[in-house]
Amino acid sequence: MDEGIVLNENLFNQDEVEKYKKDNFQSTIYKIENGEFSKFINDISNDIFDVYDMKHFMIITLNYVIEVVSSFEPTIEILNEE
Repeated sequence: MDEGIVLNENLFNQDEVEKYKKDNFQSTIYKIENGEFSKFINDISNDIFDVYDMKHFMIITLNYVIEVVSSFEPTIEILNEE
């Protein structure tokens, strides 16, 4: 999803970002439970989020906030530890 959509006032919740920001985003991937984005996806997809027991993750980088909705847990592989 393009970050411009996520930054739309209806989906982007400043309170949620501030919650993670207070720890300076120590990790860059978060599992979100009962978030607004999950509810939005469920609403526009005839409850597919609930039917497939999907999960919502937020990946924060220096330039992007990436929302991931998946029925699978991520596999994380560190390629370079610099």
